[in-house]
Amino acid sequence: MRHRVKVQTSTDTRNAHGGIDESWATGKTRWCEVVDTRGREFQQSAATQSDMTHLLRMRYTPGITSENRFELDGRTLNILSVVNTGERNKEILVACKEPL
Repeated sequence: MRHRVKVQTSTDTRNAHGGIDESWATGKTRWCEVVDTRGREFQQSAATQSDMTHLLRMRYTPGITSENRFELDGRTLNILSVVNTGERNKEILVACKEPL
């Protein structure tokens, strides 16, 4: 696990015009591995996540959901799904999509 990702959470604030502005606050920073998306995990995830651009493997971190997003090397990755591998609370696989 040699890549650092920042876990970001959306926060809504009311602006001066009465509208709502969405901003992202950086919270936890985690080490992860960017999994080769040609591998078996990609084939399994591709069945349900055809738009996936990145698959990240990291130690189990409670609270990471599709409501969060990651910042990886200055790029934003929206989280599509989070899988607790084997339901053992040891590691998670996170399918992500980098916006165009």
